[in-house]
Amino acid sequence: MGRTRVQFSLVYYELARRLLLKQDVPLIAQAMGIPEPTVQRVMRKPAFQAVLQQIQDKTYATVDQHLTSQARNLREEFETAAYASFDRLTHLLAKAESESVQMNVAQDLLDRAGYAKVQKVEAVETLKVDPITADVLVTALKKEEEGRRLLAQKADLTKTASETEHPVARRLREAQDEPHTTLVPPTPSDDNES
Repeated sequence: MGRTRVQFSLVYYELARRLLLKQDVPLIAQAMGIPEPTVQRVMRKPAFQAVLQQIQDKTYATVDQHLTSQARNLREEFETAAYASFDRLTHLLAKAESESVQMNVAQDLLDRAGYAKVQKVEAVETLKVDPITADVLVTALKKEEEGRRLLAQKADLTKTASETEHPVARRLREAQDEPHTTLVPPTPSDDNES
């Protein structure tokens, strides 16, 4: 009986390993010499699921430790390189013969310290709408443009009319605009002006 458990355990580990390698069930069944329905039945067993989870946990823990270690090493290397780069830049700032080199180094140091020139950024907003709403919006915009055009024409006509208006008509219009103004009949001198 102990031998059967060991064999099942080995089958579970091999099946789990192949699944983690992203092999599909037909390939696994063929490689292990087990019928596909048996492989699928084994994959549903709680004991197999436990083995699969255990292998995943071990694998991911090892990978996490390795990645954390690599990240720590990279961070240390970058810090060392950053100090060396800063030393080189400050040396160039103080000792470079070319003023343009000194200027570029100074600008670079200011930029990195957070004192960069202000950059203007233009924001573009995109609105996604369905075709019916788009048609309604386009129609509304066309009507608004037409209304603006008509108002501009009316303003031009009003301006032109007021420039060529008879003095009596001008007084009547002004009287209508100002409700407290009293109408005064035109004098003969007003008629002679035109």
